[in-house]
Amino acid sequence: MKAPCAIDDCDRPSRARGWCTLHWDRYRRHGDPLHSVNHRAPASATVSERFWARVVKADCWEWTGSLRTGYGLFRLDGRNVQTHRWAYEEQVGPIPDGFQIDHLCRNTRCVNPDHLEPVTQAENIRREHAARAA
Repeated sequence: MKAPCAIDDCDRPSRARGWCTLHWDRYRRHGDPLHSVNHRAPASATVSERFWARVVKADCWEWTGSLRTGYGLFRLDGRNVQTHRWAYEEQVGPIPDGFQIDHLCRNTRCVNPDHLEPVTQAENIRREHAARAA
């Protein structure tokens, strides 16, 4: 029998890092196994209010909603939108054709427009390789 979850008052069996599935999933999604704050805006909220209700502003403005491959996703008009792209367009303006948004802070959850820059795909890849090599 597996040991119980390492979180106090949780008797579920451990899965990874000593945490149960619930706490492990919270850690993977939010970086905190105890994360449980609901950042949802009311149903009457505007798209912008719904979006920003899921952002915790510090130096990096971290998206606390859904993630896919480390990047935030936001549901808009029945489709998924990458949060860093939406935030850049809302705060700065349109992304030039053929450009991607690079996270200057290297934090893929960050939606702070001061940390986002439109670059070509080649430049984005070059920067990622340079960051990994550092």
